[in-house]
Amino acid sequence: MKIVRFCLLLAMIVCRVPVQAQDTDNIPWYGRLAVGFGHDDVRNVDIGLLSVIPSLEGLQVGLIAGGVHKSMSGVGIYGIVGATSEDANGVQIAGINFVRQRIHGLAIGGICIAGEGMHGMQIGGVNMACLEMKGVQLGFLNDARNYGMQVGVANMTGDNAGVSIGGINLELGHNRGLQLGGENYADSLSGVQIGVLNQCRNSDNGVQIGIFNYCAEECRQFGLVNVNQHSRLQMLVTTGNQDLVNLALRIRNRHTYNVIGFGIGRKGWDDYSCGSAYYRIGQYFTILPRLTLSGDVGIADVAVLRKGTDAPNMFSLEARMNVEYEVHSKASLFATVGYSSTRYVSDGKQFRHKPLFELGVALF
Repeated sequence: MKIVRFCLLLAMIVCRVPVQAQDTDNIPWYGRLAVGFGHDDVRNVDIGLLSVIPSLEGLQVGLIAGGVHKSMSGVGIYGIVGATSEDANGVQIAGINFVRQRIHGLAIGGICIAGEGMHGMQIGGVNMACLEMKGVQLGFLNDARNYGMQVGVANMTGDNAGVSIGGINLELGHNRGLQLGGENYADSLSGVQIGVLNQCRNSDNGVQIGIFNYCAEECRQFGLVNVNQHSRLQMLVTTGNQDLVNLALRIRNRHTYNVIGFGIGRKGWDDYSCGSAYYRIGQYFTILPRLTLSGDVGIADVAVLRKGTDAPNMFSLEARMNVEYEVHSKASLFATVGYSSTRYVSDGKQFRHKPLFELGVALF
């Protein structure tokens, strides 16, 4: 008998017997308490395990799930799933939030989806506004046509005129706003990218600020390594009074260049060996059709290895002036004078300082 009574009670709760079935316009808030499915518009309070109603102006609580066939104005709180067929005006909280049309307000949940867009805020693990988003998305993964702000681990937009802040920002359309993150990508860029790695396919007066910047066309780039359609990649081979052999990659743009390379020291291998990895940034000027003058500054990490003992780590600050003559379209010769100051990493004390002299060839 206890099982039968329990089943009857559960059926009554799920199938919903409304407290009031007459015109809801004249029902006070305390007279509108529901416990399941219904067919009446709710203007006050609706509470149930599974609560589905035509429209809502007030509070709806679905302990398991709930939904509104038309529009919702007020607050909807649901355990697992909350759905609104038209616009949601107010606050909707659920494990999975789905609004077929637009959200005007706040949506909180593990997954928040707005079918036609969102004017307000979405807070969740995954947030999606299928059309435009004018507001804020805060979550692990955000996806929208962004005209507001996205903050998340990964942000994806089809058109960005707002701000995207995240570990990865992916723009599959035109970025006219700001991307701020570890890695930024845009199909088309006329806004700003700030990050460790910035990439774009097309640019219309776009700006990239980061460590590594790449653009298939030309854009304004400010970083340690900049590559665009005008970049020329060259291999440098040099020898001098500081290093026996240097091998480096030079990325040469219209007026500036970056050099990344490593060198092997001149000291004897019987006592100890030394080497360095370095980065330099500089600018060059064309004096004659085949003659250029350039200057650069950089830093080198110097590693010294002695037999049977640990050697301290050192770094070197260096400045160079170069004169380069092009003997062939794919080869040029250059000479370098400069100055280096080598210090210990541990305390910054100076190890040595000396002038630099180098001769080298640039290929490709």
